[in-house]
Amino acid sequence: MEPVPETTQALALLLGYGDELDAQLHELSVAVLRVVPDCVGMSLSLLREGLTFTLVASDSEVARLDALQYLAGGPEAGAVSAEESVTAVRSTLSLPITDGTDVVASLNLYASTVDAFDGRTAELARAVGGLESGIVANADLSFSTRLSAAATPVRLEDEGIVERVAGLLARRLETDVDVAAARLREAAARAGINVVQLARALWRLAPVEHRGGPG
Repeated sequence: MEPVPETTQALALLLGYGDELDAQLHELSVAVLRVVPDCVGMSLSLLREGLTFTLVASDSEVARLDALQYLAGGPEAGAVSAEESVTAVRSTLSLPITDGTDVVASLNLYASTVDAFDGRTAELARAVGGLESGIVANADLSFSTRLSAAATPVRLEDEGIVERVAGLLARRLETDVDVAAARLREAAARAGINVVQLARALWRLAPVEHRGGPG
């Protein structure tokens, strides 16, 4: 499986950490396909970061899944009809991923056959470091995590601009970045606007020589 374009973009925004995560996603997909050959897609959602990364079997599968979601009105419109699911996702599995102690991510798997995961949940959980006790089947036949992955690059860019502006404020106020970020969020809340809106406005006003990076 290969990353969808939005996931490739998000991994690039993560710089060095993106390379490490890309390798981890590849290892996960290989492990999944060994157990479930009919798997056509997977999404890894990092719980603490609130970011989702999606891999699919091929570009044609991406286009087909996207088209079916739009026809169904997106995940908010309800379950995909039987006819639609026959040509795309026919079974799903969601399982929590642990770091050995805490649940740190959710892995959602999508298969092209209705019985792809039957009798394989225990082996699959062992292969990916998941908790078999937390497995949920067929909860996302519309592949809604694909839409979450599409929003991840935008979220990373938003977080980046807030961090850069917080750095500018920290230097100006002669304080640390965390304090500056808190003041930035407080100012946005008092003004009744989103902190990203405020950060972008301040970034545009900042002298270029003070920025230290692209906006």
